[in-house]
Amino acid sequence: MAEVPSLNHVAKKYQKQGVTLVAVHAPSWDKARIEEAMKRYKVSYPVALDRELQRFVGETQSLYGVRSLPTKVVIDPKGVVRCITPNLTDAVDKIEELLRERMDH
Repeated sequence: MAEVPSLNHVAKKYQKQGVTLVAVHAPSWDKARIEEAMKRYKVSYPVALDRELQRFVGETQSLYGVRSLPTKVVIDPKGVVRCITPNLTDAVDKIEELLRERMDH
């Protein structure tokens, strides 16, 4: 939850440029617990609950090969995964790169 303020900032900063930040929470928490944490930590972006494939492993987590939490996945407007990283700075750098590419075309 330590990254929530930074993620709130990223979500707000890029929203007007068509970037949507969505969190996918591991299936170890139920919906009520996630909703309570969203209120407590003032999460400003949507949070989805991953569907459990096996104990503590979610479908989305498995699909994207997530090995550590939290992990950021940057997907371009065509649905192509452009970056998978635990580092928020790397994800923001990729968002900036994609926005520059969009402006060049």
